[in-house]
Amino acid sequence: MAAAASFDEESIDDNPLLQDFEFPPFDVLQPKHIRSGIRELLKKLEHDLIELELSVEPFLVEPLELSVEALWTKFVVPLEKIVNRLSLVWNIVIQLKLLKDSPELSSAIEEVQPEEAVKFELRLNQSKTDYNAFKAIRKSHDWETLSDARKRVVECQMKNAILNGVELEDNKRELLNKIEQDLTRLSQKFVENVMEDKKKFDEKLIIDKNHVVGFAPTFLELFAQRAMFKGHENANAENGPWILT
Repeated sequence: MAAAASFDEESIDDNPLLQDFEFPPFDVLQPKHIRSGIRELLKKLEHDLIELELSVEPFLVEPLELSVEALWTKFVVPLEKIVNRLSLVWNIVIQLKLLKDSPELSSAIEEVQPEEAVKFELRLNQSKTDYNAFKAIRKSHDWETLSDARKRVVECQMKNAILNGVELEDNKRELLNKIEQDLTRLSQKFVENVMEDKKKFDEKLIIDKNHVVGFAPTFLELFAQRAMFKGHENANAENGPWILT
């Protein structure tokens, strides 16, 4: 058991989705990293969110005990880090699916997206503590000292929380969450069907430059990338080969 636990810890530590990276780690990211990576990320973000909520709740009294600037630093900045990290990692996973889909990758995404990723996103958007913090900023005497950009952030966050059901009764919010998760599954299935249909189109390997004259460089880059994914490791936009559908 200890050996198995050690192996799991090592695999999590080595997971590209959990590393600090400057550029998306597409060169090392594999379908096997998706389940453990997303689950571990969500666990960490849930912990960070709870800690943030507990740290800010004591100050959400009227009149607001903190200045808006202090509350922004204590609450909004760390909240943005949570949101941005989730968005960054999930967008990398979706981009990988669009560029290099496989049954293993689709299965991994299907397993973690509706039940776990969407569930956490709903939890985040429906946080009453977060909503109350933004309301406190909006009602503060310091409101007019905020820049237009920061005012826009506060107003958008409040609107987003309301649209996601933060003010609903518990039973209605549970129904909304179920509908959101069902919609995610349906959207996921729709994308899968579209991808399967696209595979039915014939692909053509082009090695003669004369056959791609007139294509914009961006298209040639895309065609060359497609060739690389199909095993032509040296493919490039200038010299090919290129794969068209």
